[in-house]
Amino acid sequence: MSRSLNLGLYEDIIQKREVEEHYLLGKSHRRAKQGMCVTFFVLGHPKYKLIVLGNRDEYLDRPADRAHFWTEIGAPDVLAGVDLGHVKAADPMGTSPKGTITQTGVEQNVVLKSGVQYDRETVTSETPAAAAAVSGVTNEQRKNPTAKDDVDAVSPVSTTTTAAGLAALKTHGSWMGINKRTGHFVFLTNFREHPSLTNPSALTRGYLVRDFLMSDALDAVAYARAVHSDYGKYNGFNLIVGTIDPHQAAPLGYYCGNRSSARDQPPEPLQQGIVYGMSNGVLVNGESTWPKVERGKLLLQQALDEECADPDALIDNLLRILADKTTYDDAELPPNMYNYQVEKALCPICIDRSRTPNGQYGTRTHTIILVDHQNQTRFVEVNRYAVVGPTAADTTSLLAVDEHENRLDFRFVLGDSR
Repeated sequence: MSRSLNLGLYEDIIQKREVEEHYLLGKSHRRAKQGMCVTFFVLGHPKYKLIVLGNRDEYLDRPADRAHFWTEIGAPDVLAGVDLGHVKAADPMGTSPKGTITQTGVEQNVVLKSGVQYDRETVTSETPAAAAAVSGVTNEQRKNPTAKDDVDAVSPVSTTTTAAGLAALKTHGSWMGINKRTGHFVFLTNFREHPSLTNPSALTRGYLVRDFLMSDALDAVAYARAVHSDYGKYNGFNLIVGTIDPHQAAPLGYYCGNRSSARDQPPEPLQQGIVYGMSNGVLVNGESTWPKVERGKLLLQQALDEECADPDALIDNLLRILADKTTYDDAELPPNMYNYQVEKALCPICIDRSRTPNGQYGTRTHTIILVDHQNQTRFVEVNRYAVVGPTAADTTSLLAVDEHENRLDFRFVLGDSR
């Protein structure tokens, strides 16, 4: 039986999530994530209603199910991966080095980075005050994750949801997906911010993806408004939600975020035919322009300027963009939170695990969604790494990883639930 999430009961679900994540998962299972995912997308292209290509960058031992139709929870039209959430490995990002730091060959005790002065002990981390100014999060909001504007939220879940349906809500957080029956599509990235601003008790951002994919009656803008009204319950995120009507040429899409200037703006409608790029800064003009985002947008525009009517050829070109490992000078990078070796490792579109400390973090998955004007849909997922050891009982050894590209290719007609 399909479990459809419509209007109502939002606050009850929020409270249930809070209980789940404190007592079912436990705080030891919740580590502040500084994921470096990147996504590029176009709505309303002359040959395609929707083009999405994205990388999921993650700890290699964070368990996840590959993209599949969610028949196991009665949602056979939802196609997405599942983040299973528990992490065993130590933080591969390391800590800020002590003592004198070498940057671009010059040893210095004080570094000026983006107008913020760091002393020797915290040279690779923004101070909490500077970080708060960038994120737009006050100290009170950081301590009280339920703080929010006085806005009446439209609820994204149903008052008719059964107990069995609520049980399903304990699982299936995700980062990107599509519903082949409703035309709902959604993807999410985290906002990069100082670890002092992350709240270990915040709600799981992956449920923002899941709940929209499983909703029927709620449209994209109503869902985005509901999420935005509760922005204080989550750590930093950027969320794209949209709907493709099989009978309309142009899909509708909206962006909302809860950091920097995005947190004070209502959900923003996305323009048709524009090449967008989104990583871990806000999707606001003139803000958080990261070099890999600009490079990816340029490469995508070049791919679309060529003959792109053949979806197979286009998919191959898009995968090449997602595999791009171009690095950048220190001066081009966002304000740094880690030592410069790690910053260099994280700056490409595709993060190579061999360049990260201990080799335990990298671009794990490439995902592409294409929907043409006849509603023919392709969902392609490429896994780059598979953990093959150590065993679950071994908490000390480094990961043994099988490195090869394993592709899944789903094909269906949007609007057809057969």
